[in-house]
Order: sequence, then C-alpha cells, then structure tokens
Amino acid sequence: MTVTEDTQATLLLCARLSQQEENGAKTLQAREYAVLAKWLKEHELKPGDLLHAPGRARLAGMESNGIALERLESLLDRGAALGLLLEQWEGRGLWVVSVGDPEYPSRYVSYMENDAPPLLYGIGSQRALRGSGLAIVGSRDASEEDLAFARDLGARCARQGVPVVSGAAKGIDSEAMMAGLEEGGHAVGVLAEGLGRASVAPQYRDAIISGRLTLISAYEPDSHWFAFKAMGRNKMIYALADAAVVVSSSDQSGGTWAGATEALKRGRVPVYVKSTGAASKGNEKLMRAGAQPLLPSDWEDLPRLVSNPAPTAGLFQQ
Repeated sequence: MTVTEDTQATLLLCARLSQQEENGAKTLQAREYAVLAKWLKEHELKPGDLLHAPGRARLAGMESNGIALERLESLLDRGAALGLLLEQWEGRGLWVVSVGDPEYPSRYVSYMENDAPPLLYGIGSQRALRGSGLAIVGSRDASEEDLAFARDLGARCARQGVPVVSGAAKGIDSEAMMAGLEEGGHAVGVLAEGLGRASVAPQYRDAIISGRLTLISAYEPDSHWFAFKAMGRNKMIYALADAAVVVSSSDQSGGTWAGATEALKRGRVPVYVKSTGAASKGNEKLMRAGAQPLLPSDWEDLPRLVSNPAPTAGLFQQ
C-alpha cells in the first residue's frame, strides 16, 4: 500500500487512530476539512506540506474559521500511531486514499461537495470506482417479493455487464449485490461501518481476490455501525452510480427514503422504482416526486439505464 503524503496528513487530521484518543483533540469533520483544504489551496499548499516544518509553520497565519491552531497541531503530532496503523491495514489488504489523490472518485467531490469524505478506505480494485454502475437499494426489512426482485435485478445486471453499487447491508442491498456476484458480475459495496470484519468475510473473499468486488467505507476499518453513518453512506452510493433503482422504501422515513429524495433534489442521478406487484407506499410517493417506474422493457437493456442523462426536474428540484 502506497500512501501519499497528502493522505498521511489527512489521516492525521481526520481519522481516529486509537481507542485511547477519547480525551484528545477532536478530529476534523468533512466540512471542517473542506475549510482547511480551501485555505491550503489559496496559499498554494497541499496537506502533505503540513508534515514538514516550513509548511506547518505557515498554519500560524491561518484565520481561525472555527478551527483552533492548537487542535491542528495536536492532531498532526500523532505520527507514531499512524505508522503502526498503516502497517496493520496493509497486512489486512486494505488501502486508503484522500480527496486529493488521483485514485479518489471525482464523483464524490462533484456530487457531495463539502460533504465529500476526506478519506476513503477500501479493499479490492480501485479501478471499479471510476466505472459506471447501477445502484440497487431498499429496506433491510423487505418482503420476500421485494427480495426476489432485488436478486433477479442483480443477476440480470451481471449477465448484461452492468456493475451493481450497493450498501452491502442486510436486505435488498446485500441480496442484489450477492446475486450479481454469484452470476460472475462486478459490484461495489459502500459500507456504513469500518471494513475490518467485511474484509475477511468468507462470502466476499473470492470476489475480492478475482477483482470483481470492491468494498469501500468513509470510516476507519475498526469503526462500528451507527444510524448517522448509514445516512451519510446513502449519499456515497448515489454519487458513485449512474442510475439507481429503489426496490422498496418506507413512507417518508428511513435511509432509503432520505437517499432517494436527496438524489431527486440534486437531479444528477436518474432514480427508478419498483412499481410492479406489491409496491410500497414509499415507492408510490417517490414516483409522485419525480422518480420513474422501472418498466419491463428496462430489464432487457439495463446498460441503457446507466447511460441515460438525468431526468427532468421533479418535485424536489429547485
């Protein structure tokens, strides 16, 4: 694993490096890091310059912008802890890139702007982050009809050469992703927790080794799942996809609803919904808000879905 100096500096500023840091300086959140990154760019500096005395000395000239100089200094002084962690991550086959690296998906910056995660952890091929894909999302507690729909759609994606982008969570996301992999397809799983357990999970092993599955997360490898992380993860799924299919959504609540309505507001990613059989009330409301029904004819030409421009403005767009 080659970690650039920019990424090393970003890790020091934004990542929790040990469980013993509860009383230490609070790491920078995405929006705080965006403020610092803007200041660095305006002063012709890169994050990696902060690893060296001349660049670090120039921090004294930064206006606060809500980020205390003492806090930045304390975070940058964690080099020893970072070195140990990088060795551990490399031994587990993990990689990490920061927003300034060429491997970092530009879609995250253009879609999420200041909310783009400063760091991205992953296992598997980084090339998958630059390709097209169909997001397949839905509720964890889905009906058997909806789960069968997701499995069928994931398998058809594989047979038609369309990668699946998924949250890899229990329910719709996982069923669609695993069905695609079982058919020999490709997938990207965006996790709402660290990659520690998923990176060694037996169900993923062969697909990762063969280069067909990439798992990514905005959170440190040993971090745990929290609801707020799942909400942030939903944005990452849509940002990485060229189109999305919502198999089942609750009615105006939950992560699936929040992710779909935000995507409709942004108007960057076409959103389709399952409208056949026992379609959920959430799906019906998403269609009234501008989502499109996934038609029977769409199943036969899934590559067309990921090559179409975004639809015209829906209810949520400005």
